[in-house]
Amino acid sequence: MKNAKMISVTAPAFNEAESLPRLYEEVSAQLKKLNYDYEIVVVENGSTDGSLEVLRGLNQKDPHLKYISLSRNFGAQGGTIAGLHHCRGDAVISMDADLQHPASVIPLLVAEWEKGFKIVNSERTSLKIGFFRRVFNKIFYSLMNRLTGMRLGHSDFRLLDRMVVNELVGLSETEKFLRGLVCWVGFSKTTVSYSAAERLYGKTKFRFWHLVDFALHGITSFSTEPLRIVTKLGLIVFVPSFLYMIYVLIFGIVSALKSDYRYLPPGWLTLVVTIYFFGSVQLLSVGILGEYIGRIFNETKRRPGFIVQEKSP
Repeated sequence: MKNAKMISVTAPAFNEAESLPRLYEEVSAQLKKLNYDYEIVVVENGSTDGSLEVLRGLNQKDPHLKYISLSRNFGAQGGTIAGLHHCRGDAVISMDADLQHPASVIPLLVAEWEKGFKIVNSERTSLKIGFFRRVFNKIFYSLMNRLTGMRLGHSDFRLLDRMVVNELVGLSETEKFLRGLVCWVGFSKTTVSYSAAERLYGKTKFRFWHLVDFALHGITSFSTEPLRIVTKLGLIVFVPSFLYMIYVLIFGIVSALKSDYRYLPPGWLTLVVTIYFFGSVQLLSVGILGEYIGRIFNETKRRPGFIVQEKSP
């Protein structure tokens, strides 16, 4: 006899038509092992490769597979939040549709939930990424953890109790940063480890600048994009200006020691260093202020985080 409770699994999918049948098979196989009713809610996130047609076929084959089709791509965060809104389970597991979050971890997440934990995070033990990406990740999460006082390095592959899901979807802010909010809401939590699987189909949609945007809480609406450009321009200008400042400083010291000012007139060093350094710092500062102003601007518009154009019966 099955438990009266339900487990929901939700996954945002953007151009994952090849992965979806395999995702359905692997997730279903793991959920059938558990003593719970279940549902799989896939959020079609503005795909252009026929993902919606695949989901329609899977839904006709098995009503346990449900789908939501968004009117356009609302990003990974928007897709995940849409899934949380439409899941009915007593526990909701969010994961990626590209099969890099192994379905075999689902029973481990559920086992920790059965012990009483309201949030069960997962953490990758093997990261097959480049050196610069690894360094950037370490700097980003170290900085975020220090600034917020919360540990944000967990994967988006996690289990949330219904109580936690209700709190998250009930928050009034329109641009939800889930990794931070999952920590912020509190509740008892634990972590399980897993090894990321190889991507079987297609290519990753997560590029370097996507990571930069993620670090800055995602790209805001189009009318605040100039502010984001200013921030990136400040970063681009700051690094070479700082290196040039060091070069001029060394050149100035050598000229002073030799009392040879043929190539470096007196006062030129101070003027150049001041203009380049403080100019780039001001540009960067204006960009950061613009990020906060843009965040306020977007919140005042009260636009929804996603728009549903179709969903399964």
